Amino acid sequence: MKYGVILLLFALLAPASGDTLQLTVKDKEDYGSGPVSQGTYFPGGLGGNLGILAGHANALAWRKDRILIRFYLGDLYLKEQLPQIKSARLKLNIYFVANTDPLRTLSVYNLLYDPAKLSVMELNSDNVQLAGTAPNLLKKHPPEGNDGEIVIDAGSAVQYALEQKFLYLTFRITDSAELTTNTTRRGICTIIQSPALGKGKNPTLIIDYQ
Repeated sequence: MKYGVILLLFALLAPASGDTLQLTVKDKEDYGSGPVSQGTYFPGGLGGNLGILAGHANALAWRKDRILIRFYLGDLYLKEQLPQIKSARLKLNIYFVANTDPLRTLSVYNLLYDPAKLSVMELNSDNVQLAGTAPNLLKKHPPEGNDGEIVIDAGSAVQYALEQKFLYLTFRITDSAELTTNTTRRGICTIIQSPALGKGKNPTLIIDYQ
């Protein structure tokens, strides 16, 4: 009998192992990009198999393309109370960097509101919070293995979204190239892998919770 009590106490005191939810963008309504300067947003990204990109997509001096990606959080509301978020990671994979520069970076922001649908408004909104930055470098194109993989800590972004009862968590991605005028007479941008490219390794949000 005493051994049964000990086992019961151990089970009650032992930390819960928790669960992991992996979310991946699939529909064009959930990702896209567009130039701030032209006030245009393209669900699913640009045509011609370019997909989603940030920076200056062509030789225009001031284009400022930005990427939008959102993840559905509805499965986290199925329990009676909100889950405890242990950690969350946003994984992105660079497919191509045009006009490389070792000093260039990608910045990832999470929106502090939940838009009904992604639009040009989200490309411009100041109602965002910086989630993290990363270098946008590739060893070679097309990338092999983990080359070009970016992992951003998204724990605070997920926690905020749940507290605000957001149905979707939206991220905006920018290339530091947008901070300067494009004088190269060619595109200076970063293409992120997405369903539009059909290369796999699509944007993924991994959430550990209990």
